[in-house]
This record gives sequence, structure tokens and C-alpha cells, in this order.
Amino acid sequence: MRLSCLCTVVLVAMFAATPGPASAQARGQAAGPQGAKPPANQPEPPKPDSTVLPYDRDLDRLAEVMGTLAFLRDLCGHNDGAAWRDRMNELMEAEGSTPERRNRLAGAYNRGFHGLQPGYHRCTPAADLLGERLMREGAALSRAITSRYGT
Repeated sequence: MRLSCLCTVVLVAMFAATPGPASAQARGQAAGPQGAKPPANQPEPPKPDSTVLPYDRDLDRLAEVMGTLAFLRDLCGHNDGAAWRDRMNELMEAEGSTPERRNRLAGAYNRGFHGLQPGYHRCTPAADLLGERLMREGAALSRAITSRYGT
């Protein structure tokens, strides 16, 4: 499955000016045996959403990173949180082909935006460092998604 052309453009532009090496951690989950059924006393797992695409896991993480950056960048005086919201809206326009996809992307963004609010009330050196690391991670995710799935 390929990214839409609009999504490819959005992702490339999103972190194009981000300096530094890419440093995204590998995110893997242990897979259970294929075709294994849950025990009789447990409900069946939900059926996979037909709109789930191979790059959705990375796209969800990217949305979460963007939400966190929207919060941190304003907190640390960069005053570009609105630009991150605009980028997220562009991403949702490009990739939110169904209500479920839009809700999933919006939820990831909101998780990122609200996740640090309880602990960060002012900019600290740690907040600045986290913002820099998230910029690098977002750039790496953007490059990985577009290089693997872009049109």
C-alpha cells in the first residue's frame, strides 16, 4: 500500500529543516502464534480495522510526536505550536480517509499534547532536550515512512 501523494509531500515538508542524525528507536511487539485462538473464557479480540495500513503504527507515533512538540515548543518560547497543529491538520487531511483513521490520528496527537502537561509547567533544560530529540525522531519517522511507502 502506498501513501497518497499529498501525504508524501506533507511528511517531507514537515521535518525538512530538522538538523541532526535520525535516531528513532525500534518499536516491536512480541507476536503470538499464528492462528491461535483465545481461551474459551476470554472474548475474541476485535477484528482488524480494514483501514489499517502497513505504515499506520509509524504514522500514529508521528502524530503523537507532533502533539508533544506543539506543547513543548510553545512552553519553551518557540511560539510555533500553531504550526504543528496546522501540520497535523494537513496530515489528517491526507491520511484521514475514514472517521476511524481520523479519530486514531487525532487521539495520538492529543495524547502527545496532553501527556506532558501534568509534569511540565515551565520550560526546563530537560524539556528543551526532549523537544530536540522529538524533532529528530519526527524527522526520522517522516523519512522512513516516505522512503518505504511514498509515491
